[in-house]
Amino acid sequence: MASNQGNFEFRGTYPLELTPLLRYNNVMKKSYSNSLPAQLNGREKASRTAHLLLGLSVLLVFILLLCFALTWGYKTCYKNNRHFTLLNLDYAPTANYDRNRVLTMLSEMGLDIGHANLMQMDLKAIHDRFASESRIRNARVRRILPDTLHISLTERFPEALLQCNPQLFIDRDGTIMAYADFVDVPGTITRITGIRNTENLKPGTVTNDPMLLAALQLLEQLRLFQGNAMYDIALIQLEQGQRQFRLLMRKTSANSAIQDGAIIIFPAEQQDAAFRRLHAIVEHKIKTNSTLSFADVTYETNVPTRE
Repeated sequence: MASNQGNFEFRGTYPLELTPLLRYNNVMKKSYSNSLPAQLNGREKASRTAHLLLGLSVLLVFILLLCFALTWGYKTCYKNNRHFTLLNLDYAPTANYDRNRVLTMLSEMGLDIGHANLMQMDLKAIHDRFASESRIRNARVRRILPDTLHISLTERFPEALLQCNPQLFIDRDGTIMAYADFVDVPGTITRITGIRNTENLKPGTVTNDPMLLAALQLLEQLRLFQGNAMYDIALIQLEQGQRQFRLLMRKTSANSAIQDGAIIIFPAEQQDAAFRRLHAIVEHKIKTNSTLSFADVTYETNVPTRE
Protein backbone atom coordinates (compact mmCIF):
# COMPACT_ATOMS: atom_id res chain seq x y z
CA MET A 1 0.00 0.00 0.00
CA ALA A 2 1.36 3.32 -0.91
CA SER A 3 2.14 5.68 1.92
CA ASN A 4 0.21 9.06 2.10
CA GLN A 5 2.39 10.61 4.74
CA GLY A 6 3.30 14.26 4.03
CA ASN A 7 0.57 14.68 1.40
CA PHE A 8 -2.42 16.21 3.22
CA GLU A 9 -5.07 17.34 0.80
CA PHE A 10 -8.24 19.43 1.52
CA ARG A 11 -11.30 18.22 -0.25
CA GLY A 12 -13.94 20.99 0.16
CA THR A 13 -13.74 21.33 3.92
CA TYR A 14 -11.37 22.82 6.43
CA PRO A 15 -10.11 21.10 9.40
CA LEU A 16 -12.20 21.76 12.45
CA GLU A 17 -9.37 23.51 14.26
CA LEU A 18 -9.13 26.29 11.53
CA THR A 19 -12.86 27.21 11.44
CA PRO A 20 -12.89 29.77 14.35
CA LEU A 21 -9.95 31.67 12.81
CA LEU A 22 -11.64 31.93 9.43
CA ARG A 23 -14.82 33.13 11.04
CA TYR A 24 -12.92 35.87 12.85
CA ASN A 25 -11.27 37.06 9.62
CA ASN A 26 -14.62 37.23 7.86
CA VAL A 27 -16.17 39.27 10.65
CA MET A 28 -13.29 41.77 10.63
CA LYS A 29 -13.49 42.18 6.85
CA LYS A 30 -17.23 42.89 6.98
CA SER A 31 -16.79 45.36 9.85
CA TYR A 32 -14.12 47.32 7.98
CA SER A 33 -16.05 47.34 4.73
CA ASN A 34 -19.17 48.62 6.51
CA SER A 35 -17.39 51.42 8.40
CA LEU A 36 -15.64 52.84 5.33
CA PRO A 37 -18.78 54.07 3.49
CA ALA A 38 -20.08 55.66 6.70
CA GLN A 39 -16.86 57.62 7.09
CA LEU A 40 -16.98 58.65 3.46
CA ASN A 41 -20.69 59.71 3.74
CA GLY A 42 -19.98 61.93 6.78
CA ARG A 43 -17.19 63.75 4.95
CA GLU A 44 -19.36 64.20 1.88
CA LYS A 45 -22.17 65.73 3.97
CA ALA A 46 -19.77 68.14 5.67
CA SER A 47 -18.42 69.20 2.28
CA ARG A 48 -21.89 69.78 0.88
CA THR A 49 -22.93 71.82 3.94
CA ALA A 50 -19.86 74.02 3.59
CA HIS A 51 -20.58 74.64 -0.10
CA LEU A 52 -24.23 75.46 0.70
CA LEU A 53 -23.29 77.96 3.40
CA LEU A 54 -20.79 79.59 1.07
CA GLY A 55 -23.41 79.89 -1.66
CA LEU A 56 -25.95 81.39 0.71
CA SER A 57 -23.37 83.89 1.99
CA VAL A 58 -22.56 85.00 -1.56
CA LEU A 59 -26.28 85.33 -2.36
CA LEU A 60 -26.90 87.37 0.79
CA VAL A 61 -24.04 89.73 -0.02
CA PHE A 62 -25.37 90.12 -3.57
CA ILE A 63 -28.87 90.95 -2.29
CA LEU A 64 -27.51 93.53 0.15
CA LEU A 65 -25.44 95.17 -2.57
CA LEU A 66 -28.46 95.19 -4.90
CA CYS A 67 -30.67 96.82 -2.25
CA PHE A 68 -28.02 99.43 -1.58
CA ALA A 69 -27.68 100.17 -5.27
CA LEU A 70 -31.44 100.47 -5.74
CA THR A 71 -31.80 102.74 -2.70
CA TRP A 72 -28.97 104.94 -3.84
CA GLY A 73 -30.35 105.10 -7.37
CA TYR A 74 -33.88 105.91 -6.12
CA LYS A 75 -32.67 108.76 -3.93
CA THR A 76 -30.15 110.15 -6.41
CA CYS A 77 -31.97 109.73 -9.70
CA TYR A 78 -35.56 110.03 -8.58
CA LYS A 79 -36.40 111.41 -5.15
CA ASN A 80 -33.60 114.00 -4.89
CA ASN A 81 -33.42 114.77 -8.58
CA ARG A 82 -33.43 118.53 -9.24
CA HIS A 83 -35.25 117.82 -12.46
CA PHE A 84 -38.39 117.33 -10.30
CA THR A 85 -38.20 120.69 -8.50
CA LEU A 86 -41.64 122.26 -8.13
CA LEU A 87 -41.91 125.14 -10.59
CA ASN A 88 -45.62 125.36 -11.40
CA LEU A 89 -48.97 125.16 -9.58
CA ASP A 90 -51.92 124.08 -11.70
CA TYR A 91 -54.92 125.51 -9.85
CA ALA A 92 -58.25 127.10 -10.78
CA PRO A 93 -59.27 129.63 -8.09
CA THR A 94 -62.60 129.26 -6.28
CA ALA A 95 -64.77 131.89 -4.63
CA ASN A 96 -62.85 131.91 -1.34
CA TYR A 97 -59.55 130.24 -2.23
CA ASP A 98 -57.54 132.25 -4.72
CA ARG A 99 -54.09 131.27 -5.95
CA ASN A 100 -52.25 133.31 -3.30
CA ARG A 101 -54.19 131.67 -0.47
CA VAL A 102 -53.37 128.20 -1.77
CA LEU A 103 -49.67 129.12 -2.17
CA THR A 104 -49.64 130.41 1.41
CA MET A 105 -51.13 127.15 2.71
CA LEU A 106 -48.49 125.17 0.79
CA SER A 107 -45.72 127.41 2.11
CA GLU A 108 -46.90 126.78 5.67
CA MET A 109 -46.28 123.09 4.94
CA GLY A 110 -42.74 123.86 3.74
CA LEU A 111 -43.63 123.50 0.06
CA ASP A 112 -42.41 126.55 -1.81
CA ILE A 113 -42.25 127.09 -5.55
CA GLY A 114 -38.66 126.70 -6.77
CA HIS A 115 -37.49 124.79 -3.69
CA ALA A 116 -39.75 121.81 -2.96
CA ASN A 117 -39.12 118.53 -4.75
CA LEU A 118 -42.21 117.11 -6.42
CA MET A 119 -41.25 113.51 -5.65
CA GLN A 120 -40.70 114.20 -1.95
CA MET A 121 -44.18 115.64 -1.44
CA ASP A 122 -46.67 113.72 0.69
CA LEU A 123 -49.78 114.09 -1.47
CA LYS A 124 -52.04 112.64 1.22
CA ALA A 125 -50.82 115.21 3.75
CA ILE A 126 -51.51 118.01 1.24
CA HIS A 127 -54.96 116.61 0.54
CA ASP A 128 -55.78 116.27 4.23
CA ARG A 129 -54.65 119.86 4.90
CA PHE A 130 -57.09 121.29 2.37
CA ALA A 131 -59.86 118.81 3.26
CA SER A 132 -59.63 119.95 6.90
CA GLU A 133 -60.93 123.37 5.88
CA SER A 134 -64.62 123.61 6.76
CA ARG A 135 -65.33 125.37 3.47
CA ILE A 136 -63.72 122.65 1.34
CA ARG A 137 -66.10 119.95 0.17
CA ASN A 138 -63.67 118.03 -2.01
CA ALA A 139 -59.93 118.27 -2.69
CA ARG A 140 -57.85 116.55 -5.35
CA VAL A 141 -54.04 116.62 -5.44
CA ARG A 142 -51.73 114.99 -7.99
CA ARG A 143 -48.30 115.34 -9.56
CA ILE A 144 -47.79 116.32 -13.18
CA LEU A 145 -44.21 115.41 -14.05
CA PRO A 146 -41.70 116.84 -14.18
CA ASP A 147 -42.39 120.06 -12.23
CA THR A 148 -46.12 120.75 -11.68
CA LEU A 149 -48.46 120.20 -8.74
CA HIS A 150 -52.17 120.04 -9.60
CA ILE A 151 -54.74 121.02 -6.95
CA SER A 152 -58.50 121.09 -7.48
CA LEU A 153 -60.86 122.36 -4.76
CA THR A 154 -64.64 122.27 -4.53
CA GLU A 155 -66.10 124.55 -1.89
CA ARG A 156 -68.97 123.93 0.46
CA PHE A 157 -71.77 126.44 0.49
CA PRO A 158 -74.33 126.75 3.27
CA GLU A 159 -77.69 125.25 2.48
CA ALA A 160 -79.39 126.49 5.62
CA LEU A 161 -78.76 128.35 8.86
CA LEU A 162 -79.35 126.31 12.01
CA GLN A 163 -81.03 128.37 14.72
CA CYS A 164 -79.23 127.04 17.77
CA ASN A 165 -76.66 128.33 20.24
CA PRO A 166 -74.23 129.02 18.73
CA GLN A 167 -75.68 129.41 15.26
CA LEU A 168 -74.27 127.03 12.64
CA PHE A 169 -74.48 126.47 8.93
CA ILE A 170 -75.20 123.16 7.25
CA ASP A 171 -74.48 122.20 3.63
CA ARG A 172 -76.50 119.94 1.34
CA ASP A 173 -74.49 116.87 2.45
CA GLY A 174 -75.29 117.44 6.12
CA THR A 175 -71.85 118.75 7.06
CA ILE A 176 -71.92 121.20 9.95
CA MET A 177 -69.96 124.42 9.42
CA ALA A 178 -68.99 127.21 11.79
CA TYR A 179 -71.02 130.39 11.48
CA ALA A 180 -67.92 132.59 11.67
CA ASP A 181 -66.37 130.90 8.60
CA PHE A 182 -68.93 132.48 6.27
CA VAL A 183 -69.37 136.24 6.13
CA ASP A 184 -70.86 136.51 2.64
CA VAL A 185 -74.01 134.41 3.10
CA PRO A 186 -77.17 136.17 1.90
CA GLY A 187 -79.74 137.05 4.56
CA THR A 188 -82.42 135.19 2.64
CA ILE A 189 -80.89 131.78 3.38
CA THR A 190 -83.41 129.27 4.77
CA ARG A 191 -83.40 128.96 8.56
CA ILE A 192 -84.12 125.76 10.47
CA THR A 193 -85.53 125.69 14.00
CA GLY A 194 -86.79 123.03 16.40
CA ILE A 195 -83.48 121.11 16.34
CA ARG A 196 -82.87 118.50 19.02
CA ASN A 197 -79.54 117.53 20.61
CA THR A 198 -77.76 120.63 19.35
CA GLU A 199 -74.74 119.74 21.51
CA ASN A 200 -73.95 116.99 18.98
CA LEU A 201 -73.62 119.49 16.14
CA LYS A 202 -69.88 120.14 15.77
CA PRO A 203 -68.24 121.95 12.84
CA GLY A 204 -66.63 119.51 10.45
CA THR A 205 -68.93 116.61 11.38
CA VAL A 206 -71.83 115.18 9.39
CA THR A 207 -75.18 115.07 11.14
CA ASN A 208 -77.19 111.87 11.40
CA ASP A 209 -80.30 113.63 12.72
CA PRO A 210 -83.14 112.16 10.60
CA MET A 211 -85.28 115.30 10.70
CA LEU A 212 -82.39 117.56 9.71
CA LEU A 213 -81.53 115.22 6.85
CA ALA A 214 -85.19 115.20 5.77
CA ALA A 215 -85.19 119.03 5.80
CA LEU A 216 -82.13 119.01 3.53
CA GLN A 217 -83.93 116.57 1.25
CA LEU A 218 -86.86 118.99 1.14
CA LEU A 219 -84.60 121.83 -0.01
CA GLU A 220 -83.01 119.52 -2.60
CA GLN A 221 -86.45 118.47 -3.86
CA LEU A 222 -87.40 122.13 -4.15
CA ARG A 223 -84.27 122.84 -6.15
CA LEU A 224 -85.00 119.98 -8.56
CA PHE A 225 -88.73 120.68 -8.81
CA GLN A 226 -89.86 122.10 -12.14
CA GLY A 227 -91.64 125.04 -10.55
CA ASN A 228 -88.92 125.83 -8.01
CA ALA A 229 -88.85 129.55 -8.89
CA MET A 230 -92.35 129.82 -7.47
CA TYR A 231 -91.35 128.79 -3.96
CA ASP A 232 -89.05 130.44 -1.44
CA ILE A 233 -88.84 128.88 2.03
CA ALA A 234 -87.84 131.42 4.67
CA LEU A 235 -87.98 129.02 7.63
CA ILE A 236 -88.37 125.30 8.32
CA GLN A 237 -89.65 124.41 11.77
CA LEU A 238 -89.01 120.76 12.62
CA GLU A 239 -92.04 119.18 14.28
CA GLN A 240 -90.34 116.09 15.58
CA GLY A 241 -93.33 114.28 17.07
CA GLN A 242 -95.47 114.52 13.92
CA ARG A 243 -92.59 113.85 11.54
CA GLN A 244 -93.50 116.95 9.57
CA PHE A 245 -92.36 120.50 8.84
CA ARG A 246 -94.03 123.86 9.28
CA LEU A 247 -92.79 126.00 6.41
CA LEU A 248 -92.83 129.80 6.48
CA MET A 249 -92.95 130.99 2.87
CA ARG A 250 -91.87 134.18 1.14
CA LYS A 251 -93.77 135.69 -1.72
CA THR A 252 -91.90 135.56 -5.04
CA SER A 253 -92.30 137.51 -8.25
CA ALA A 254 -93.02 134.25 -10.09
CA ASN A 255 -95.84 133.28 -7.77
CA SER A 256 -98.58 135.72 -6.88
CA ALA A 257 -100.69 133.05 -5.20
CA ILE A 258 -98.58 132.37 -2.09
CA GLN A 259 -98.83 135.20 0.39
CA ASP A 260 -95.77 136.51 2.17
CA GLY A 261 -95.62 134.61 5.46
CA ALA A 262 -97.89 131.77 4.27
CA ILE A 263 -97.73 128.56 6.34
CA ILE A 264 -97.38 125.17 4.61
CA ILE A 265 -97.50 121.93 6.64
CA PHE A 266 -95.25 119.49 4.80
CA PRO A 267 -94.46 115.81 5.51
CA ALA A 268 -90.93 114.59 6.20
CA GLU A 269 -91.58 111.56 4.01
CA GLN A 270 -93.08 111.08 0.53
CA GLN A 271 -92.05 114.60 -0.38
CA ASP A 272 -92.47 114.20 -4.15
CA ALA A 273 -96.20 113.55 -3.82
CA ALA A 274 -96.58 116.42 -1.35
CA PHE A 275 -94.88 118.82 -3.78
CA ARG A 276 -97.29 117.77 -6.53
CA ARG A 277 -100.27 118.41 -4.27
CA LEU A 278 -98.95 121.84 -3.28
CA HIS A 279 -98.19 122.80 -6.87
CA ALA A 280 -101.68 121.78 -8.00
CA ILE A 281 -103.19 124.00 -5.31
CA VAL A 282 -100.99 126.95 -6.26
CA GLU A 283 -101.82 126.60 -9.97
CA HIS A 284 -105.52 126.56 -9.12
CA LYS A 285 -105.10 129.72 -7.01
CA ILE A 286 -103.32 131.45 -9.88
CA LYS A 287 -106.07 130.54 -12.35
CA THR A 288 -108.78 131.75 -10.00
CA ASN A 289 -106.83 134.89 -9.13
CA SER A 290 -106.84 134.02 -5.44
CA THR A 291 -104.11 133.65 -2.81
CA LEU A 292 -102.96 131.06 -0.32
CA SER A 293 -102.06 131.71 3.31
CA PHE A 294 -102.19 128.14 4.62
CA ALA A 295 -102.13 124.57 3.29
CA ASP A 296 -101.56 121.20 4.94
CA VAL A 297 -100.24 118.91 2.23
CA THR A 298 -99.71 116.05 4.66
CA TYR A 299 -103.28 115.20 3.66
CA GLU A 300 -103.37 113.13 0.47
CA THR A 301 -106.95 114.18 -0.32
CA ASN A 302 -109.18 117.09 0.74
CA VAL A 303 -106.14 119.20 1.57
CA PRO A 304 -107.06 121.92 4.09
CA THR A 305 -106.30 125.41 2.73
CA ARG A 306 -106.98 129.03 3.65
CA GLU A 307 -106.82 132.19 1.63
